[in-house]
Amino acid sequence: MIYEEYKSDLGEKAPKIVFEDFYNIKFKKISRKKNQKTPDYEITDLNENIIAYCEVKSLLDTLHSKDFSMQMSQEAILENSIKREVSYLSKLRNHHGKAILQLSNNHNLPTLIVFSSFNMTDHIDMDKMLQEHKNLYPQCPMADAYALMKIHQSVVPSNTFEIKYTIATRWNTDLGKYFLDKYLPPINTFQDLQKIGKLPKSFNIN
Repeated sequence: MIYEEYKSDLGEKAPKIVFEDFYNIKFKKISRKKNQKTPDYEITDLNENIIAYCEVKSLLDTLHSKDFSMQMSQEAILENSIKREVSYLSKLRNHHGKAILQLSNNHNLPTLIVFSSFNMTDHIDMDKMLQEHKNLYPQCPMADAYALMKIHQSVVPSNTFEIKYTIATRWNTDLGKYFLDKYLPPINTFQDLQKIGKLPKSFNIN
């Protein structure tokens, strides 16, 4: 439980630290109010204008080390791999539903859901989950934009973490596309790399 609480707390803080380092935006924590749906953050530009609302969800690995025994048969390894994929998608579905509820009162500005992944969940899993949601629940709300960032720590707990891979972003509406294009553009130019630096990149936990 202590491990999960630590990871969840880091998962919530990490997007603020990383996105503020990579882009010209700021994350302002919103205080939770009893019986009121509120997202985790307001996102502002450098002039402190609110440009979006953001909800962060941490994806933790609950499978234990015994699941990866070197003595496992080929069939057991395959079964375990399927189990993990189902587990990841299930977590994404649950977190996505909870995040949508927290963002449901914010209709005038773009909404962003960030998944902080501490396990093997990646952009492929996120894409599967989002497409499944659209197919099964076409009338249900979704966020305007999504991001998934993979977080690595060699030592747990510690005061640092690493981002090893490019943050995956997806847009769901024209408003989300506008927000991503303007404020979270892809990191793929020489100027971007000069500003951000090469990955992996280490960050200190404030």
